[in-house]
Amino acid sequence: MNPVEAMLGLAKWMRCDRVTGTVAESRAAICRTCPSLVHLRIKGTSYTAGFCGKPAAPTATTCGCLVLWGETTNPKRPAGKTTCEAEHCPQGKWSGTDERTEAEAAD
Repeated sequence: MNPVEAMLGLAKWMRCDRVTGTVAESRAAICRTCPSLVHLRIKGTSYTAGFCGKPAAPTATTCGCLVLWGETTNPKRPAGKTTCEAEHCPQGKWSGTDERTEAEAAD
């Protein structure tokens, strides 16, 4: 794991505008079934994180970002990148606010 990439990702997430729960869940559903998803057990806890590829190690098709979180061996809840409005999937499976409905965009 590249610690600089990890810190940059964390800083970006802390400052980002959040999407609605519906959009975050839609993105998380896509990430849950992606073959690039990497599960990582958080040492000393019952939590598991899901990353887009190897954590904090971007490639041409993965970003290394946290995308899922959960208290099981199979994380399901949206986290990190899937909750930020301006973010996109490096494989083009979801992007920005494109997946919002007109009603959500009006809020």
